[in-house]
Order: sequence, then structure tokens, then C-alpha cells
Amino acid sequence: MDELDEALKRKEDDMKQMEERYKKYLEKAKSALKNQLQEKDRMLHSLEKEMDKTKTQRDYEEKLIVSAWYNM
Repeated sequence: MDELDEALKRKEDDMKQMEERYKKYLEKAKSALKNQLQEKDRMLHSLEKEMDKTKTQRDYEEKLIVSAWYNM
């Protein structure tokens, strides 16, 4: 009976250790995903700003072209 109790205790300890490792890996994965999401958000914001700047520049150039056309 003692052998069975010891085997059961070892199995329970192994399961606890596996659960702790699983939780640690899960936290690392969550952290990595969060960092990736933050980086993508920063990149998206940067691209949106660049797009707005480009659109403004294009509109200005278009106005200059129209103005030059009428001044010919």
C-alpha cells in the first residue's frame, strides 16, 4: 500500500510541476503576443500618419498643377 501511495504522490508532484511549466509557457506566449500586437499597432499608426502626409502632399501638388495650367 505504501508503494501505491508513493507512486500516487510522485504522479501528483509530476502533474503539479507540469502544470507550473505550462502556466509559465502560457504567460511567456501571452507576453510575446502582446508585444507583437503593440508593435503592429505602432506600425499601423505610423503608416496611417504617412498616408495622411502623402495625401496632403498629393493634394497640394494637384492644386499646383491646376494653378500652373490656368496660368499658361
